[in-house]
Amino acid sequence: MPNSGSRCATFPPPTSRRKAWALPGSGFCGRRFRGPRGGRSGGLCCPFGFPGGGVAGARRGGSGAGGALGPVAATLQIGKGALQPNDAAEPVPFEGAQSYFTFSPELGSLTFDSLSVDSAWGSGSAEGTAYLEAADGRLSSLIGQFTLTDLSLNPRELYETPLEIARATADIRLELNPFRVRLGEMYVEDRDGALRLAGQFDAGETGWRLDLDGQMDRLTPERLVELWPPRAAPKPRDWVARNVAGGTLRDISFAFRRRPDSTPDIYADFGFEDAGLTFLKTMPPISGAEGQATLIDQRLVILATRGEVQPDQGGPIDISGTSFIVPDTGIKREAPSVTRLAAEGEITSFLSLLDREPLEVMKKTPLPVDMARGRAALTGTLSLPMKDKVPFDEIAFHFSGTVSDVETDVLIPKHTIAAPSLTVRGDQTEVEVSGDGEIDGIPASATWVQPIGEGGPFPSRVEGTVELSERLIDTFNIGLPEG
Repeated sequence: MPNSGSRCATFPPPTSRRKAWALPGSGFCGRRFRGPRGGRSGGLCCPFGFPGGGVAGARRGGSGAGGALGPVAATLQIGKGALQPNDAAEPVPFEGAQSYFTFSPELGSLTFDSLSVDSAWGSGSAEGTAYLEAADGRLSSLIGQFTLTDLSLNPRELYETPLEIARATADIRLELNPFRVRLGEMYVEDRDGALRLAGQFDAGETGWRLDLDGQMDRLTPERLVELWPPRAAPKPRDWVARNVAGGTLRDISFAFRRRPDSTPDIYADFGFEDAGLTFLKTMPPISGAEGQATLIDQRLVILATRGEVQPDQGGPIDISGTSFIVPDTGIKREAPSVTRLAAEGEITSFLSLLDREPLEVMKKTPLPVDMARGRAALTGTLSLPMKDKVPFDEIAFHFSGTVSDVETDVLIPKHTIAAPSLTVRGDQTEVEVSGDGEIDGIPASATWVQPIGEGGPFPSRVEGTVELSERLIDTFNIGLPEG
């Protein structure tokens, strides 16, 4: 997981808030003011740059006992402009901002009854309280707790359409020089559950930087895709959108890092349950899937700890332990993928799967899918590029395992081959089955090899030994001369 540089925490009010704050013009009442357009100001109302934005407002207050300044109620409006704390930071255009707040000199606090912002990166409203901190007689930072509503977010156009959030609460620290927004904890009420966020956003020497960590207890796959920015690790996002259907995601964790002139870095992991997973477009989906997904350093791993596949013929195949891997999701076209298979089911079921595109193993032989009865337990690996049509010569696979309680009357017509257990292996060139068994009750040991690949079907061959006896002669009607 990338180093977050932040921890989920709340910010305590600063100790300096006990110091009484003073503003110019004590004893005022109903005073209006207007700030300069553009430039940067170090005052309370405009502590960082708003190029092109006009600042105006009104304040109302008076002196308390002993001439001390009492609470001040104020309004502040900022016109169309841009937020740009330094020259390296790309300007963030905004249509305007408006606030209604009360300033307490004794506590050094601002209580916002209303704060609204409409910018190119997002819009929304907030209310809450912020405490002020000073350095060398100037405002240096604010620490606040806010309730945010009607949020519409799209920083740096990460989303095709803005992300809508109805309500959230946040502990925020705003540092002015250098400009940095630290998110101690943000609690977002989402339609599928609660999202907890922490991180920071700052204007560094080379431009805007964003670090964001998050956790969520439960989420649907569809909502995950909505929350996942399309420009942040697009390949894994697209894979989840296309291949994960239904069910529930749980224990979601993620980390997002954005730096100027670089691809966003994202880490994510989550569990899933009762989901439908499609590992290959041409294969039946995994139903009732449970497992874990991880994305780190552009490597995507999906592990199914439980689930089954229903082939066209035969019963379901248990695929518990099967995983799907994209070693480098940063490859834009035809990224390599690896499926590591762990499966158990009927022999007919496996042959039915192998006969689907892109392998079509049985079509490359003269044998039917239901050539044998029994069960198989196999492990293997399938490697192929992620694209719609994959030629057979771009596929690499191998598998091995055992088949048990085997019985077939197809390999040798009108005769039954049976075995308690046989060894099976295969790759993109051939399938081999070997072991000890019986042919119509006659002991035999044999190896059956079926070539596969482009240009088939190919004939199979059998090599082995069989008991030479009168029973063999009678069974196969060899008809040797007497004596």
